[in-house]
Formats: sequence, C-alpha cells, structure tokens
Amino acid sequence: MHSKFILIDGEKLIAGSANLTNDANYRNHEFIFVSEDPEIIEPFTVKFKEMWAVSKKQTSRSVKKKLRREGAWGVSGI
Repeated sequence: MHSKFILIDGEKLIAGSANLTNDANYRNHEFIFVSEDPEIIEPFTVKFKEMWAVSKKQTSRSVKKKLRREGAWGVSGI
C-alpha cells in the first residue's frame, strides 16, 4: 500500500491509500481521511514542496535529453 494526498489551497487535506477509481470506492479495502487541521496539513505541505522540487528537476533533465536526442521540434534528423 502506498499513500496519496490532495492539498486544497493549503487549507484542506484529503489523504489515504485510495486511488480515485470505482474499484477503490466499491471493491478495495482502502482508507481515506479529510482534515482542515493546520498541524496535520503542515507535514503534507512540506512533502509536496519536496516532491515538486524534485519533479521540476527531473522534468527539466528529461526535456533537455529529449531535445538533444530528437531536435527542437521532436523529429529526428532535422
């Protein structure tokens, strides 16, 4: 099981193990909770910012690699 979370405007947290699917709602054994408590929201906000920073670096590297490999317009050999 791995966790997922949604932050809404830094004021509401929805977190748990469930995917946003019908199976998660009706077939799987999942958990989810909702909170507006700032003390609960804070660590999730910190984690989101960490993940966002890493994803920006990874995306930037992958885009640069693709541009080098395929050219500026995404077509090889131009």
